[in-house]
Amino acid sequence: MTSPTVALCMNVRDSANQLAQLLPCLSPLMDETVIVVDASSHDRTEEVARYWATSVISAPFEDDYSTFRNLSLRQVQSDWILVLDADEIVLEWLRQCVALLQRGYI
Repeated sequence: MTSPTVALCMNVRDSANQLAQLLPCLSPLMDETVIVVDASSHDRTEEVARYWATSVISAPFEDDYSTFRNLSLRQVQSDWILVLDADEIVLEWLRQCVALLQRGYI
């Protein structure tokens, strides 16, 4: 039996600093990292995302969060999907949960 896979999906805009803190500790745990960057970002968000993510999509935000979120979800091939905002803090228990998922314990 193969181990379950876990993906991280994010939708971001002007979040370079937050991504630079979040992705180094979380992306290495993921089988996929898909980030949709609002095309109107004015900072280095897309550059930081491309460094850590397996897939980065630049798209215009059209005042509909569900459409923007679904764009990232459609790219994922993993068994489990973790959806986070760039300003969320990843605690040790979340890393442990991801590890348990990947080992098939959850």
